[in-house]
Order: sequence, then structure tokens, then C-alpha cells
Amino acid sequence: MWKRSVWLMAVLCGMISVQILEGWADDESQPRIVVDGEIYDFGEIYEGDVLQHVFQFRNEGAGTLKILSIHASCGCTAVVLSEEYKELAEGQGGEIKVTFNSGSKLGRQNRLITLNTNDPQMPQKKLSVQGLVKERISVHPRHLVFGEVERGTTSKELTVRIQSVDGTPFVLEEVNARSQVVSLDWSQNEDGSYEIRVRLHVEKDVPPRPVHDGLRIKTTHPEMQWITLPMRWEVVSAIRVRPQSVTLFRRGDHESEVSFTVLRPEGVPFQIQEISNLPEYVSSTVMELPDSNAYRVTLRLGDDPPVGRHDRDILIKTNDPENTNLPVHLFLRVEREERSGEIPLQLKTLTGPSGKPIPLPRLEIPSSMHPPPPTEH
Repeated sequence: MWKRSVWLMAVLCGMISVQILEGWADDESQPRIVVDGEIYDFGEIYEGDVLQHVFQFRNEGAGTLKILSIHASCGCTAVVLSEEYKELAEGQGGEIKVTFNSGSKLGRQNRLITLNTNDPQMPQKKLSVQGLVKERISVHPRHLVFGEVERGTTSKELTVRIQSVDGTPFVLEEVNARSQVVSLDWSQNEDGSYEIRVRLHVEKDVPPRPVHDGLRIKTTHPEMQWITLPMRWEVVSAIRVRPQSVTLFRRGDHESEVSFTVLRPEGVPFQIQEISNLPEYVSSTVMELPDSNAYRVTLRLGDDPPVGRHDRDILIKTNDPENTNLPVHLFLRVEREERSGEIPLQLKTLTGPSGKPIPLPRLEIPSSMHPPPPTEH
């Protein structure tokens, strides 16, 4: 019986395919997009330069060419297509205006512009703006990563060196950061470059957490008056929590638990006395790890937690007077059980390359094509 069903389905699919192909073949009004120079290479420029370019395109097909949508792969690239060029008759041409702002984009750049069209042979046309962006002022390093900074210990220091690359002399006027734990000073070298010394000193009362900041440098360079360098570090205590953020997730009735470690890499042993600020539907267990001066804390979701997303800081209380309450950020996500069901079959209207609907044919299988009756065994 199944062989007969498979045979019948093959016949039906074949007849539908023939009808669709015939509909496309009968459609003679097919547009065709052609672009003069799909790749624009701007060569070498300096950061901050703004470039403009115009792509010329035309319709070399028989039908009306429609530009359904257009977008760029990066916010640094603006694309403008006038209304008059969104629909072109046979032989007509249009233009796409592209503006590339190099900003802080350094190195080899390749920005794509995608056109969605009604051209059956080219429903998506991709254009490219590419080249090399060079720095006007050399800054090394470009990112300041201090790593772990233990509160109450000796300061950490990094040095930033900046100098002109494009030949324009400048004076360093100002350097600042938002965080109060950052101290700064700078000096100029004989070759005109500058060295900026960035120091971190974290007091004992600063809570353990990752920190993101930015170093802002003001210069007299006409094209680079402000330079921003990302900075990051993690404030840690003598007793560490890894990781500092955990997630409990449940869908339906499935069990959910998560663990983290509390340890002291060096120093005298410690004890966990309490875990506080837990939601009432979350329980905790603490297990001491052998020979490591560390504990594993496990959190479990109980019965009937509220559906939704919640988050809070729970506190790990220890007997160390300088690490009384260590925060751990807890994310909670609870979802209802998804029920499986039948997916309704929907027939959608088929359209040809010109956008005209192609009606599904009424399938009538000739008697000569009927499958043979099943053989009795």
C-alpha cells in the first residue's frame, strides 16, 4: 500500500512542478539588474576620513526592475537610494549613494551593500566598499586589561604610548577616566611622543566585581581631538568566587541546579557561615572540597517558582572579617512546558519572477496513469 502512496505523490509533485515551470516560462517580463563596478576600492585613508561613492546601475531586462530593499552590513556605512530609482523600466538607470565613515575602524575594511530585487536571476545583488584605514595617531596598547586586582594590595600600572603617524604634530591636553580608583600622569619624550601611566589602587571596602571603564585622551590634533581607550579589570578579594554570576533555568517540571566555587588561593583556611538573600524557592548546599581550601555551593530550584525572569545578588557570609559578605549574582529564568501539537498544513499562493500569482492547477490524473491495483499475496 505504501508503494502505491509513494507513486501517487511522485506523480502529483511532478505535475505541480510542470505547471509552475510553464507559468514562469510564459512570463516574458523579466527584469535584469546590471551594476557598473560592483566593488569600490578606496585604497588607503586615515581614520576619521569620510568617503562618498556612487554606484551606477541599470535595468537591461524586459520588465520593470524593482529595488525591494537595500541595507549595509555596518552602521558606519550609509546608503541612499532615491524613490525615482526604486522602479526602473527597460533601459533606465539609477544610482546608489554610499557614505563610509572610517571613524575608529582601523585596518582592512570590507563593507557590503545588499540590494533585494525582483530580478529572477539576481534576487540579491551585493556591492562592496573596501580598502585600508590607517591610524593618524599611533596608540599602544589600544585596550588596557589589568586582569585581577586584589583589593587593598599594591597598585597595578600600565603605560600607554601615543605619537603622530600622519606627520601632524600635536600636544596632549587632557587625560581622564571615570573611576576614582584610577590615577594618571604623563610626560613627553624627545621624539614628540607621549607616555601615559595608568595606575589602579583598590581599597579594601570596594566590592568584588568586574569593572569596565574608558581612558579619554584629548589632543590638539585637528582630526583626532579625542581618543578613547577601553579599560577593564576585575576586583577580587582574598577569598574568590568563581564564577561571580550563575543562572538557574527551568522549563516545565525539569530539575534545575547550578554550582559555583568559593576559594582562597593563599592564606589561612576559612569557613562559610551562611548564604543569604536567596529566593524562598531556591535552596543551597555547601560541600567542602578536599585539600584545596575551597567550597562548592550548589543552588537548586524548588517547587512552583514564578514564571518569568528574575535576578538578585545573593551573599556568601564567611568567618573572615575582611570578606564577610561576598556577592554572587543569580539569574533566574522559569518557563512553562511547551506542549507539542499538530502543525496545520497551509497552502500558500505561488508567485512567478514578475510577482504575478501562479494558480495551482487542478490535478486530474488520467485513467491511463492510475497506479496498478495492489497485488494480493
